Amino acid sequence: MPQYDESFGPPKIALHTKSASGDVNATPLAAFLGGMTIMSKIIGARLRARYKENPFFTLDSGAPIRTPQVLTLAERRSLETAR
Repeated sequence: MPQYDESFGPPKIALHTKSASGDVNATPLAAFLGGMTIMSKIIGARLRARYKENPFFTLDSGAPIRTPQVLTLAERRSLETAR
């Protein structure tokens, strides 16, 4: 996976290594610390109410910033064929 390493850097955590097709060293401590880091950020955002900040909705009313555009079937098909 060198192409992924160039884009994202080398992997730091390896989980479920028994099902790997190659030789992989497990990183249980790094996985635990990574999980704790994520949980601390989630809990911190909840305590500070930062989870309410969202680029798609207004903070005060929760209304969408922009009205969603519903595509017609013809518009959707034209986009699907453009791939």
